[in-house]
Amino acid sequence: MPLPEPHAQPTREPVTPAAPDRLPALDGVRGLAVMLVLLSHASAKQVFLAPGIDFRGCGRTGVFLFFVLSAFLLTRQFLERERRDLRAPRVWGRYFARRLLRIYPAYVAVAFLYLGTQGWSFRQFGEHLAMVRGERHFWTVPAEVYFYLLLPFVAVVLVGVGRRPLVRLGLVLAAAVATRLVAPPDYGGRPPDFRLSIAPFVPIFLAGSAAAVLFDAWRTRPVEERARWARGFDVLAVVCALGLVLHAPAVWSLVVGEHVELTRFHLEFDRFGVLCAGGLLGLVCGSGGLRRPFETRAARWLGAVSYGTYLFHRLVLVQIEGDAPGWPRPLGLGAFLAGSLVAGWLSWRLIEQPFLRLGSAGAAGDPGSRESVAE
Repeated sequence: MPLPEPHAQPTREPVTPAAPDRLPALDGVRGLAVMLVLLSHASAKQVFLAPGIDFRGCGRTGVFLFFVLSAFLLTRQFLERERRDLRAPRVWGRYFARRLLRIYPAYVAVAFLYLGTQGWSFRQFGEHLAMVRGERHFWTVPAEVYFYLLLPFVAVVLVGVGRRPLVRLGLVLAAAVATRLVAPPDYGGRPPDFRLSIAPFVPIFLAGSAAAVLFDAWRTRPVEERARWARGFDVLAVVCALGLVLHAPAVWSLVVGEHVELTRFHLEFDRFGVLCAGGLLGLVCGSGGLRRPFETRAARWLGAVSYGTYLFHRLVLVQIEGDAPGWPRPLGLGAFLAGSLVAGWLSWRLIEQPFLRLGSAGAAGDPGSRESVAE
């Protein structure tokens, strides 16, 4: 769930999407995604405000939102390039260097902590860093890395067919359907200990790439046309957000009036992908009102520290669960969230930012090197 340096201050244009290289609201979306994961894992340990406020099962929504967001942002960068750019070795060298610097430093740091405090063997440590193992929440990191390896092939095809959005969209959808036919959803009711395959998750990532294709076509339309359709995109964002809310097991239990298993929606990969991508597209193409909460300083700060927060939060949860089992639940939840965010901030300031600056210095002058915090 990589995420580089912050943007400049967001503009307040009411009907026009943000400029192609500036989508600050997506930084806040990443903050929302990590909060869903934290609240879900806290609820699973009976750490919540009250029994009725149960986020169990919502972590998958947060993770899939991460996947769609990463694919959207990275695909969009390539769509802005010319075909000749992708023939330059330096483009791919910088791409892989920045992905490596984004993922590995903080991941190595948290793996060392698990080696020293959680009983990992050196073999486990090495297999995690080699991206052939991913226990607990770490399974998402290899999935992201494997998508980084797949994306160049997707980008070459999409850029190669030229600026024909319907052709690009058709290719992405065909790839998603073909992948799903040979790799049905996995990880239903058991812990998602990562197995060496990205295939079940490819359609989710491709949903983000499809949203990037549509956004790339949308931003070239006349301002008047975008203004006419802006409210429609607002509706799309709200409908998709409502759909994701209804996929929370506790919420669906209230709707149907009976208990719903926590794994009820765990295999609805494609539905999650479509809802996340539709909500994202509606947000960036809408009138701007829905974007503003995600563009606030607090929301974007959450986005900035989200990767480190995600990596380190289980270590904090273990401490809360073991050291303060008798605390009032709201106090325990507050301590968990605060501790996780502090760990994420330290990771951002001491590990992630220095390495991101190194990557930015190496890509100075490269028009494709501009990144969102959310990447």
